[in-house]
Order: sequence, then structure tokens, then C-alpha cells
Amino acid sequence: MGPLIHKKYMNNIDNIEYISERIIQVTLTFPKTKWCLLSLYAPDISKPKEQREEFYEDLQNVVAQIPKDALLIMMGDMNARIGNMPVPGIKQRFNESEINENGDLINFCSINSLRINNIFYKRKWNHKITWSDS
Repeated sequence: MGPLIHKKYMNNIDNIEYISERIIQVTLTFPKTKWCLLSLYAPDISKPKEQREEFYEDLQNVVAQIPKDALLIMMGDMNARIGNMPVPGIKQRFNESEINENGDLINFCSINSLRINNIFYKRKWNHKITWSDS
């Protein structure tokens, strides 16, 4: 797990921090802004609830320390099935209908004023999910 960063941005990397085996933070500094990239791999639904809650606690601690004027980009696999019911400012309807217990992602985004971009726009079905048991 980890982010890929184009070589043209190598000189902009200010810091790389391994928060846990599931969270890596890369900070890039540009003349007018700072980017905080979080590479994430949330525990899946088969993991104990305590482990999933600990992941979100760790993630909340990281997000709380990011300066408000920085651009925050979270990427990776959140292992969350969040359904297709729109939540204004957070998610749109362009998603599968299934919901699982890792859907706490919606609450996390709501608390932190974040938006789930990969379901904000209509796209081909095979571009929405990376795994299926069917």
C-alpha cells in the first residue's frame, strides 16, 4: 500500500509519515498551497469491530492535525459499502445500493466536511467497484 507520486512532484514532498500499517500520510508543499495525501486501507467487514473502530480513530487523529488551508486527498480502499441514497455535500446517488457496517465513512465525512468524490458523477458500473463476490 502506498501512493504513487509523479517524479515531477518529488521536490515538493515535504514529509512522509507511516501512521500505521493502514495509513500513510504524504505532505507536499507548493508555493501557494500544501497538499496532504492520505493513502488508506480500512479493515474489511470480516475484521473485529474494535479493529475497524481503531482505524477510524487513528484516521480522525490524523485529519484533525491537518491545517484547514491544506488540500486533503484521501485515497485507497475504505472497504465501505455506503449505498446510493444522496447525502447533500457528501455523496450522490451514483453508487451501488448495498450498505455494510463499514459505512461509517459517511459519518466520518460529515464530521470532517469531506466529500466522497468517486460517486459524485455517473460512471460505468465496472469503474465503481474493484471486487465482487457475485
